[in-house]
Amino acid sequence: MAEEKMERVSTMAEKTDMQKDVDWYYANLDSLLPIYSGKYLAIADCRLFGDFAECLDGVRAMENAGRKRGTYIVHKCIPLEQERREWYYRSNRVHFGERAK
Repeated sequence: MAEEKMERVSTMAEKTDMQKDVDWYYANLDSLLPIYSGKYLAIADCRLFGDFAECLDGVRAMENAGRKRGTYIVHKCIPLEQERREWYYRSNRVHFGERAK
């Protein structure tokens, strides 16, 4: 029983395909920025599948290519510092509450 439990824990520690794609994006950001700055990049299997003006266009293209959600990423290609700022400002605007009727 203990062996079975340890086996399960070791598989949980493995990186998901999406995490591998995120790692690939950040590892290659310096070479991607000069070419794709401001574009949304569709990435799967640690490869660039395309660049798009809108995020939803990248999602549609990946799904039209037969990719299921959760097997790819679509990420805006921007400098890391800008990404951190945008994430910070977006996260501060989250509001939970009822809508006005």
